[in-house]
Amino acid sequence: MSQFPRVEYLKDIDILFIELGDAAIEKTVDGGDIWRNVDLDANGAIVSVEFVNASQGIDLRGLPQEIEELVRASGHGFPVLV
Repeated sequence: MSQFPRVEYLKDIDILFIELGDAAIEKTVDGGDIWRNVDLDANGAIVSVEFVNASQGIDLRGLPQEIEELVRASGHGFPVLV
């Protein structure tokens, strides 16, 4: 059984991936200019978030506090915008 939440940094492609659960993804919302993708389940709850170019900074605006806490606890020290 998978443990959630799960945070993984893929250094070779500079992506920070946060997975909150294993619900089926109904929709992916891209962040436009802020380089993030948010996967939502059928009820609109966040399943996962992918931050592209993470080392350049993580834009947390509009995301729940839980995501910010996971990013900060990851220990990677990325610049954060809230």
